[in-house]
Order: sequence, then C-alpha cells, then structure tokens
Amino acid sequence: MIYRLPVIFYIDDTRIEVFMNNDIAELNDMFIAVMDYMKSDSYSAKSMANYGKYVESAHDLYKLLIMPCEKWIQGKSITIVPDNILCYLPFEVLLTRDVKNLKNSFKSLPYLIKEYPISYAYSIRLLDMVNPKQGGKARMLAMAPEFKGDESLNFISENIYRSNNLSPLKYNVEEIVNISKYFKGTYLKGKQANESKFYELAENNDIIHIASHTIIDDNIPMRSKIVLSKDSLDEDGYLNTYEIYQTKLNADLVVLSGCQTGYGKYFKGEGISSLTNGFLYAGCPSIVATLWDASDKSAMRLMSYFYKNLSLGQDKDIALRNAKLEYLEKCPPYKASPHYWAGFIMIGHTNPVVPPDTG
Repeated sequence: MIYRLPVIFYIDDTRIEVFMNNDIAELNDMFIAVMDYMKSDSYSAKSMANYGKYVESAHDLYKLLIMPCEKWIQGKSITIVPDNILCYLPFEVLLTRDVKNLKNSFKSLPYLIKEYPISYAYSIRLLDMVNPKQGGKARMLAMAPEFKGDESLNFISENIYRSNNLSPLKYNVEEIVNISKYFKGTYLKGKQANESKFYELAENNDIIHIASHTIIDDNIPMRSKIVLSKDSLDEDGYLNTYEIYQTKLNADLVVLSGCQTGYGKYFKGEGISSLTNGFLYAGCPSIVATLWDASDKSAMRLMSYFYKNLSLGQDKDIALRNAKLEYLEKCPPYKASPHYWAGFIMIGHTNPVVPPDTG
C-alpha cells in the first residue's frame, strides 16, 4: 500500500489549508520502519538494530505530515483523521527534531506527544453519529477476568502481554483496583467479570473499562472479541464486535485495555473496522484503544495515571497525554520505549468526564 499523492488537510474554526507533497516514494518505507520498532521489545536484538531507522523515519514523517501545519497548531490539541496505512500509526511517536546523534535514550527523545495532546477520528461519519455526554459524577463499570492458566500468578513474568494466546495475566486485576481510587462504581474481578454482568450493568454507567485479553479477526472484523469470564451455558464469555453493535450504551468513555483493541481491517473511506466501531455505534463518543499488544504491567501503570488525570477534570486527550508523560518520567529506562506506552490512543470526542476541579 503506497500513497501516490499524499494530501494533508488542515482544518480549524477559521481556516482550511491543503498541502500536497510529490516526494512520496519513501512514505511506505518510513511507516514500516516506525511500526517495526513500535511492535518489538525495545531491548531485543532486532529492535536495537532498527533504532536508527526509527529515529530517522519518525522525524521524516513529522516533516512530511505535521510540519506543514506547525504555525497553526501551536498550543492546540490535535485531532488526526488518518487514511490508509496511516490509520495504524500512533502520531505521538513522530519526532520533532533530528536526533541521529542521540543514543538509545528513550526518555529524552522529542516525541510529538511532548508538544501536543493528540486524538483520532478514523471516520468523520462515525464521529458525527454520537455526541459527547455532559460531565457530571461519572460512575464506572470496570471488569478484569482472571487468566491463570497452569501457573501460579506469583511466578508469571512481568513481560506478559494481553494478546490472542490468553496467557495468564498478573496485573489486570491490580489495574482496576488502582483506578477504583478515582471513580465510584462496580468493579468486577475474576469470575464476576462475565458476559452476563456486562449486559446487565453496562448501559447504566458513564465509564466502561475492560482489562482483558482480546481475539482479533483480521479477515472478519465483526468476529473480533473481548474475552470475559464464562458464567453459563447461554453465554460463551466472548463479547463479539457484532454483539456490541446490537447493544445500547450510555457511557461517555470506554477503555479497552487489551491487545490490538483499536486494530482491524482498513476500509477505504471508513478507516479501520475494529472493536472500537462497535462501541461507537452503540453510542459511546470516546474510546481508548490499543494498536498492538499491550504490556500487562505497563498498561496497569499507564491506566492508573490516566484515571487520576480524568478525575481532576482534564480533557480525555490531555489526560492520556499527561499519563504517557508521567509514565515516561517514572518508568525504568528499559521500559521507556514507545512500544510500552504509545499503543494506547484516544479515539473520538475529548471532553472531560467530570467537570474540572476549580478548587
């Protein structure tokens, strides 16, 4: 998939600008270099070898896609409406400066997220279908099924991912325990986090948070699913995308803290078809989802920071940006690669879930 003629539209309340760039032959290679680096562990041999390609390509993409609009976006939040392969790119990891001489110092790289809050709208039509809810006393439904496998959780590696293989998770339960400090609601763990409870409770909550495994079907996106606990013969424990489409939800925010929850098949003119589409159609105006497998422990930390920021009345995109910056500041150096934090993206409306605390 190679763009023949990239067109960048900049739109705000007062202007529309159009930029065309004929130097497009290398866009596909730039994208691959960045995404290869994003999806691999930062200290693997392959990743270390790809570091130079990443920093060069991430800055080249910045010059191509963002720099033409620089003078208008200063001090603003950015909503990206990407097309084609760019639907899979977290723009947060583009680099605003040339850093070829900087060694593998992940914390100090000039990521775009350090300059701007960023959100995404893969389809303007989908975005227009739902309206943001009025901020108030937000009530939470959080679910964390248990995946023990054959091992004790005490001996599970910290490098577990919330992926298709349904491996044991150590931190998803701790994740919802942490966020319970910030919002009142219903927090379901283990067998309680089942499909029946979702259908019973989801409609009447302002925030829905699911920390679990997902199973992504690249060929038939409607069959992609979130894995919950099985509770009866009537429910299989899978929350399928096609089932979500048939559900009515009133939540202002849905957070899908699992693997590739924002990943799916690209459709021309519609963007990515993923689990997030189902929640948008169900009436949820704002989704936090992931573009690749989520690191179990890193997700737990990032989500704790995110909900702390939301509870202070920050806009959703600002809350996620600040959570990523706090993660970068506090994490050990070997966990600072964008691989561990950049996969979480904000899709849709960005209004706060509670009114700002004016003190």
